[in-house]
Amino acid sequence: MYNYNNVCRIIPHPGKQMFQAKSTLLDDCFFQPELQGYCMTAFDKIRKKLAKAEPKLSEKFNTSNKPPYFGYSVGDGKDKAYIYVQKKNLRIDLDLRRKNEIDLDLRRKYEEEIRNEGFKVNFVNNFQGQDGWLTGWYVPHSTKNINVVVEYLVKALNMPPTDRLTPHR
Repeated sequence: MYNYNNVCRIIPHPGKQMFQAKSTLLDDCFFQPELQGYCMTAFDKIRKKLAKAEPKLSEKFNTSNKPPYFGYSVGDGKDKAYIYVQKKNLRIDLDLRRKNEIDLDLRRKYEEEIRNEGFKVNFVNNFQGQDGWLTGWYVPHSTKNINVVVEYLVKALNMPPTDRLTPHR
């Protein structure tokens, strides 16, 4: 593990690595080589709007997983959102639980709201899904509905309402 310019590099397995920036976004140089050939337009807009909304946003990039993913938290807090970069979509997992309690009705409510905004949500039975997170939200790289995505990321980070963002309606 090493630190450089507010970025920590961790090597969990040989040939795999994770970069983590505290209270800032990672510079593109930490993830661009791994994501060469992926469409990054929507993702770039999402992360920049999210960072503008939350100055203490922490971002990590993990190559130990396929597809690689980005994790988001506020400051030194626990991860509350994961964005998996895929060839056709972004797949998002969000911790929208209250008090870390599994509430399937609340998860279903958020899934329905997101579907009503025109997105696909298919539950993924991964660790996060089993722990009550909303999982399997697919955001096409061509989406024009960036503000909806940021709104739900903000909710997951337990930030105040998104009045600092442009309304999406």
